[in-house]
Amino acid sequence: IKLQGIPLFDKHDDAKRRSLIIAGLPNIEKLNGSPITAEEREEAEREFIRFFGDESPDNRPSMYQNLLRKHGFITSLANVNMTPASHVTLWGSYED
Repeated sequence: IKLQGIPLFDKHDDAKRRSLIIAGLPNIEKLNGSPITAEEREEAEREFIRFFGDESPDNRPSMYQNLLRKHGFITSLANVNMTPASHVTLWGSYED
């Protein structure tokens, strides 16, 4: 399947968009010309569970329940800020 320009997914980066599509369409074997490996599908399905896990049950797609039965509940990954510090305090001494 080839997909382009779906406004629903505009707010997501390419990797997130690909994961959500793969998890939501369990029978596709290729997406935009690239084969989908078993490992990629499993990672996409787990990402789908994390992505929709914080939504209210009424806002979750029906695929969420299918994947939940398959993989079980998956907690969100830690959100780690890797941004470098904007300032540094240095202490030093110099002796002659």
